[in-house]
Amino acid sequence: MTIKPFTIDVDQIAIDNLKQRLADTRFPQSFEVEDWSRGVPKSYLKKIVKYWEETYDWKKHEAAINLYPQFITEID
Repeated sequence: MTIKPFTIDVDQIAIDNLKQRLADTRFPQSFEVEDWSRGVPKSYLKKIVKYWEETYDWKKHEAAINLYPQFITEID
């Protein structure tokens, strides 16, 4: 069994692509219910999408995760 160290390094192109897809999100126009009876309320979902698109700093969190040793191995 081989155990190899690694670090998380998400390519900036992938992050930019995700942000663009978040910016392009189309939300349904109907069934605006705020009590979760039909799933996630649109207003809440919009806040989450906006956070991931404009606020979340992947590289900051990536660096924090990489403070801990990361390993990869193959298990039968």
